[in-house]
Amino acid sequence: MRLTRRGWAVAATAAVLFALAGANGPRSINAVVAPALVALLIAVVQVGLRDKPPVERRLPETGFVDETVSVEFAVGADRPFGATLDDGVGDGLVARGLPVTATVGTADAAANGSVGSPASARYELSLRRRGERRVGPIELTASGLLGLARTTFYYNDIATVLVYPRTFQLAPPADALAGLPAKRPAAGTDEFDGLREYERGDSRREIHWKASAKRPDEELLVRQYDTIDDRGTLTVGVSPGERGDGVAAAAASIVVYLLDAGFDVAVYTPEKSLDSGAGRLHRRTALAALARLDGGKLSDADAERADLVVRGAGGDVVVADDEGTVSFDQIVATDDGDRVRHERPLEGAGSAERAGGEVVA
Repeated sequence: MRLTRRGWAVAATAAVLFALAGANGPRSINAVVAPALVALLIAVVQVGLRDKPPVERRLPETGFVDETVSVEFAVGADRPFGATLDDGVGDGLVARGLPVTATVGTADAAANGSVGSPASARYELSLRRRGERRVGPIELTASGLLGLARTTFYYNDIATVLVYPRTFQLAPPADALAGLPAKRPAAGTDEFDGLREYERGDSRREIHWKASAKRPDEELLVRQYDTIDDRGTLTVGVSPGERGDGVAAAAASIVVYLLDAGFDVAVYTPEKSLDSGAGRLHRRTALAALARLDGGKLSDADAERADLVVRGAGGDVVVADDEGTVSFDQIVATDDGDRVRHERPLEGAGSAERAGGEVVA
């Protein structure tokens, strides 16, 4: 416990006035000195008797590079009090609004053993670099009456937020890479497969009138579709070298692109292998593996098994298959020269999960 600058100023003023009272008479000066001393005493007692309150930090577990998330402090107390909260912010993160000063705690929080939830005790956290980023420890400074005294509590509460790499939309030319298919409808949709003769019960909306007009003496022709339930499995190898962030972003973009197109996707990195799968859980697992991607080279065996290999090549990031190699810039979608970010990389065309997602060291 210690006095604040304001508290020291009040104490110094009271001491000076007390000295003047001894020399010039106490009557009028004591009217100022007495309230000042009482205020100091109350502030010191308030702060000295305050127990360490429970503090809970609430922040998202994951996010994407360049995203800004809110971090909220919830403080439990038997009655509201003024507090200043600060938080440790690790590399790759930028905080805005720290330290945050607010009246925290709720009257019923301590009574029922829960933690209060003051909406005003929050700050903004910008996610600047991929990977596991650390937040904490927490420092809480409680103030007494009129801010004359304060005490500080420390909480060794370390949390992490997993920052996924940037993910971009792709627009690969049809002849870019044999191993990278052009965008196609998602799994479960119908694909045109040709024409056949009309049969009783066929919908008139499926009649191909233009083709039927060329054969007036024969049966009408209708469109025929094949239902695509599974597009197969593609494997993406990731070999970052010295271009970890660029390769992670390119690999994440390709994985999301293939999952959006209805493929099961497996991912090989120098550290881990992710079995093939699809669905939202698999997306998160794949993006998490790429968020944690370190440097290094993909093994020759994994590179041989992969349908596509994303790797760093000097100052560039390239994508290769068995037949050729292209720069990632050749297949990424752009708008006025800027790469177009994928708006919903965690959401697929369908929500069904398929087998896969186990990470094998």
